[in-house]
Amino acid sequence: AEFAETVKHMRPLSSDETIANLFVFFDEDNSGCVSFKELAVSFSELAVMTPHERLAFLFDLYDEDGNGTLSGTEIRNVVAQMLSAAVAAGRRESTAAAHIDSLIAKIDCDGDRMISRAEWITKGAETPSLLSLLNAPIDNAGSA
Repeated sequence: AEFAETVKHMRPLSSDETIANLFVFFDEDNSGCVSFKELAVSFSELAVMTPHERLAFLFDLYDEDGNGTLSGTEIRNVVAQMLSAAVAAGRRESTAAAHIDSLIAKIDCDGDRMISRAEWITKGAETPSLLSLLNAPIDNAGSA
């Protein structure tokens, strides 16, 4: 509960499922608690991820139902997080929203309104502005 409260404070738009996925990442020993060591190791791992690794990690984080695609609410959650990061970085909300919508359309290669893991990683790695928006540290939505 404390972990969820902390994440909600730092990233108020995070869904319960996304927070649960994040908790699993941090709780390496599956003890049900995140120790300081686990927290430090996890942040270190996040800091050295390649763009492909970061995209894969974030896909798994946002794929709340674990079905291998982002759709509906999951895509809206990604967009909300990116918009929050963009606005916190000083971008105008309307301009940022239009840009993020075009990014999502670009990533959805086949136009089926769902984003597969392959689309997310392949197109995401080719999209510097997406990488920039997603590079905001997990503990601070205000960085981009």
